[in-house]
Amino acid sequence: SRVAADPGNFIAESDGLDNKGHRILTVAPAPTANLPSLAANIGFDPPGVVEGTPVTLVATVLNSGDATVEDVLVQFSDVTDGGQRPIGSVQTIESIPAGGSATAQVVYETTNRDGERKIKVTVDPYAVVHESDETDNTATRALLVTATAAPNLTIPSENIGFAPATVIEGSRVAVRVTVRNDGTAP
Repeated sequence: SRVAADPGNFIAESDGLDNKGHRILTVAPAPTANLPSLAANIGFDPPGVVEGTPVTLVATVLNSGDATVEDVLVQFSDVTDGGQRPIGSVQTIESIPAGGSATAQVVYETTNRDGERKIKVTVDPYAVVHESDETDNTATRALLVTATAAPNLTIPSENIGFAPATVIEGSRVAVRVTVRNDGTAP
């Protein structure tokens, strides 16, 4: 920055050549938060479930920046089939200090959702918080939901028999059928 006293020389002075000075002012960037979402910070309680059992999804949200951030929104979604189905409502973390962390959680219903489910966590889903890196706010982790044990009754054609093997119209015939259970439960 440069400064000058009496730049128009309106004041009679003994030395008018020393009326100017300069000094460098260093301006540091404003503190900013950074809210990365990491797959390793997504947890499931219980960790593996049978279809129909509710699971608590837990996300530990980090603030790797140098500013405290308030009212952090966290959205949980099921992105298994390429879409983005929200799980519960958007959660709010009141405050995360610089260098600190906090958790958000929601309950996920697994009825009719067996197999490997892809659970996505998005921190600051509406990009409200000014961050040093806006590209690291999502992470995905797989949750294995085991199918409920169920019977599966089958009748292959080789399990159907007739006695006698050839029948005349109007006569009696005995039908023998063997039903198999190829399922996982009686």
